[in-house]
Amino acid sequence: MIVEWLDVFQFIKITFSNQSAGLGLKIMAIAGCAFYMHEIGASKSLVRVLTRPLMHIKHMPYLFMAICFLVGEFLSIFITSASGLGVLLMVTLYPLMRSVGLSPIMMTIVMVLIIMVSAILMGSGNAAFLSFANLVPDIAGKMGIAPVMMLLPMQFVAGMSRNISPITPNMVAIAGVADVSPFDLAKRTAVPMMGGIIISIFVSILQF
Repeated sequence: MIVEWLDVFQFIKITFSNQSAGLGLKIMAIAGCAFYMHEIGASKSLVRVLTRPLMHIKHMPYLFMAICFLVGEFLSIFITSASGLGVLLMVTLYPLMRSVGLSPIMMTIVMVLIIMVSAILMGSGNAAFLSFANLVPDIAGKMGIAPVMMLLPMQFVAGMSRNISPITPNMVAIAGVADVSPFDLAKRTAVPMMGGIIISIFVSILQF
């Protein structure tokens, strides 16, 4: 028993097995549900049912954009897989955003904000970016814009948002060496990072 506990390769094998069984099944279940909803036309039915109520806010796209962002972040509390959440949002909120008439720029901002909050909560920019990046070509193609218009600000924001998260390894390491709280350090880095995020989004939209 002690030998097995000291066996590094056995530990790695057990860890990978547990992670694959847990996270992998979650992603497959959510993706399967999303694909099934798309195939049976549930997404179109959702748009058709909600079109009438959405007509009241059709002339207020920014309000609907804020609502979509809040719904996405609320679901992220219960759906721990960013990939699964992204697929689910694509068959639920995305058709609604198109029916309301959100512009490509607004769609880009929504995606960037979701990436930013996910990176802050998870402490990893790569995990947040890579989970949603594979959805961008499909979204950009349907909106008639270049995928790089969405991918570029998403990548920049994912990298900068890591420096706002107090649980990011580099923030924890620096705070430990400096003998300060990671939360205090995150408060100091939030202002310049937010400025950089706004500028990167603005420049990306202007360039493309």
